[in-house]
Amino acid sequence: MEIRDDIKYDIYKGNEAIDEIYQIGLSQIRKQGYNATFIIMFMSHFYRHLIQTLKMINTADFLSCQEKYYYAEVLSSHMSFSELSSFFYYCLSDEGKVTAKVLVEECALFKCLKDNDSIPQEELSHFSDGAFTQIEDDKQ
Repeated sequence: MEIRDDIKYDIYKGNEAIDEIYQIGLSQIRKQGYNATFIIMFMSHFYRHLIQTLKMINTADFLSCQEKYYYAEVLSSHMSFSELSSFFYYCLSDEGKVTAKVLVEECALFKCLKDNDSIPQEELSHFSDGAFTQIEDDKQ
């Protein structure tokens, strides 16, 4: 890759890089809607990993409903606010609605986003209560 002298390059590391990606993605969502190219192209590998992990948790027959919520909570606790918010918006995209949104609504992955002022209430309303609160299982 050629680095040009006439262009200023910012170098981000660690969480700073993720936060910057999220900010760029959020600005793209505001301009282009939930199907913003940036989010899909640059973060899809991250989303696929999360989707596969959530599928594994949700389909594990040996886990009780309570244990499934616990493991989903462990997963979300390892995500920064920017990562979780980015995944939130991905779930509203055409691609994310198919699998990710359904999985999130089964395991309360966005519990910590419910009372956060960073995401408007009208966007939160696109999800069922299961995305934010644990739904009691009648089988227990």
